[in-house]
Amino acid sequence: MGDDQYSELKTKRTALANKTHRQRRHLAPISFNLRHQCHKRVFKNFLIGEISRRRRVNQDLSNKGTYVQLN
Repeated sequence: MGDDQYSELKTKRTALANKTHRQRRHLAPISFNLRHQCHKRVFKNFLIGEISRRRRVNQDLSNKGTYVQLN
């Protein structure tokens, strides 16, 4: 990937970031609460996923244990 291509991408990205930042600052009082709620939801989903993943792992381990005992 060429340097010019990279810099073009970078400028696009910074422009996008600045735009969203400006919008965010403009909407700060309203959007703070929304952003917080969104973060909470994301975090909750992450926790739920983690818990179910760990449960699955533990189940796999216990199944392996019974499998070994059976043989």
